[in-house]
Amino acid sequence: MPTPPSVRLAATDREAARDLLGHPEVAEVAAGLGITPTQLLLAWAIRPLDGNRDVIVIPKATRLAHVEQNAAALSVELDAESLARLDAAFPAPHRKTPLDIV
Repeated sequence: MPTPPSVRLAATDREAARDLLGHPEVAEVAAGLGITPTQLLLAWAIRPLDGNRDVIVIPKATRLAHVEQNAAALSVELDAESLARLDAAFPAPHRKTPLDIV
């Protein structure tokens, strides 16, 4: 299996986004919660930290159904086990990391 892509590339690199959506840990956690991998990753990215939602995510959606699925991520509650599994699979960088622009 290839090395997991950096989460920061998901918005700018189609191959990295496909790798994230197809990552085994993402698929297992999403299935366990009864949501799509996209909803899981959106919910994980926008989860409140220290009571604040400090991350802005702009997902691509070309169909109304995708917009609705993306919006549903706002109501996803991630439990401690799910968060731990995702945080272990995609650890945060230890230093400031610039975003790639494509």
